[in-house]
Amino acid sequence: MKRNLVFDLDGTLVDPSTRDHRLYSTALREQGIEPLDFASYWPLRRKPTHLETLLNVQVTAADVWQFMQSRLASGEHIDALASDTLFDNVHHVLQQCRANYDCHILTSRYNQETTLAQVEKLGLSKYFVSVRALGTTKLKALSEMNHVHAMIGDTEHDVNPAKELGIMSIAVTTGIRSREFLESLRPDHVFDDIIDILGVL
Repeated sequence: MKRNLVFDLDGTLVDPSTRDHRLYSTALREQGIEPLDFASYWPLRRKPTHLETLLNVQVTAADVWQFMQSRLASGEHIDALASDTLFDNVHHVLQQCRANYDCHILTSRYNQETTLAQVEKLGLSKYFVSVRALGTTKLKALSEMNHVHAMIGDTEHDVNPAKELGIMSIAVTTGIRSREFLESLRPDHVFDDIIDILGVL
């Protein structure tokens, strides 16, 4: 019986940075606010940074609420997801992992339908036993899985549940958090390229 290997999606297998900045820019322009350009925005986004700083102005609670609602409403639409691309080496890594593990995706996205459609379009479906858009934290879903060898992801929402459950935590710096931030979480491993996970699995 194969052990389970769990992957996050955004920032781990898929690069969502262009989508993220477009959603941010669109949401701000709807409120008459000039957004930061990508070069200024993305380093701030990865820290993480207070939303007020990203909004680039002194904002009210209503402004923040409107921004979040706009981004949530459009962020997982299939048209928005079309700007996502796979990171280098993803197919190679997943092919190797599939030979030895049952692979799963757990993502905090809300929309199961568009998540499945994107995974299929990007040619990833063949590697995974299951794909789940949880719409919430990953702790409960991880705890309900048996024989999980490792959780691979790019944020505290991947590292912390794995650590709490005694599962190997592997962080990659390709996503929305910096290496400095990820190292502060003390995962078992931090890598700059997903191909490096093969050395510890």
